[in-house]
Amino acid sequence: MKKVLYILGLLEDRDIEWMTTIGHKITLKPGMTLLKEGEESEAMSIIVGGKVVVSARGKALASIGAGEIVGEISLLDSRPPSATVTAEVETVVLSISTHDLKAHLASDIGFAARLYHALSVFLAQRLRHNNLQLIIGTSREIDEAQDEMDEIDPDVLEQITLAGNRFTLIMKKLQVA
Repeated sequence: MKKVLYILGLLEDRDIEWMTTIGHKITLKPGMTLLKEGEESEAMSIIVGGKVVVSARGKALASIGAGEIVGEISLLDSRPPSATVTAEVETVVLSISTHDLKAHLASDIGFAARLYHALSVFLAQRLRHNNLQLIIGTSREIDEAQDEMDEIDPDVLEQITLAGNRFTLIMKKLQVA
């Protein structure tokens, strides 16, 4: 859920309205693939309900659920995804085509600034998390480092309630309980 809080907290209500209007609800059955490693990504997707497995080179990396966003890195660097995302259970996503996103980013500079800022804040947090994981040794160090990894940037913290409300709005628009 943390990723959506970073992203939605830094966007505006009109950005969310655009995303829910232009995006498409997709329901994935267990085993269906949303993104395939090495194949061109056609969308950035917000997981609204359910759970997916993220894997790379055949190895499961994570199981993620509601509030996570996938396909954002391919939006940024135009390269194919480095991981495969497969539904673990029935999963609902709001899928926004890369074509529509790029067109809107080019035509609405404010949206572009907000989305790029939100993605960069989140990716910076992910980098910090990954850096800590590389240096963790004992289980005690893991527990101590986990507290540090779970900290949210104070500037973003102010936006969490707003982001939660925006995510709830997306869920309502897609009629996901």
